[in-house]
Amino acid sequence: MNAREVIKALDSFDYYELKKLEKELDNGSFRRRLEKNIKKFEDGKKICVTCGSSLNDKKFSLVIEYRGMKKTAEFCAIDCLEYFLAKMKKVVKID
Repeated sequence: MNAREVIKALDSFDYYELKKLEKELDNGSFRRRLEKNIKKFEDGKKICVTCGSSLNDKKFSLVIEYRGMKKTAEFCAIDCLEYFLAKMKKVVKID
């Protein structure tokens, strides 16, 4: 589901549904549910950080250590790894 589909679904809500959603957003239950569902998905299987596809045994890993932060990123193919590195070059200025 993309952003347009979410907006379309929101546009179809009646007043009662909109008020219920507003209440859930205000008290944080929607955010907690979203985070819980994302965590459940991520715990179940590994995904490519670039395209989001499932990873199999043939994956590429990149360990990133920058200013005290250390993370491992995993990619399904070399093109996803290259895309990620190209974007990182634009975002991060190396001292």
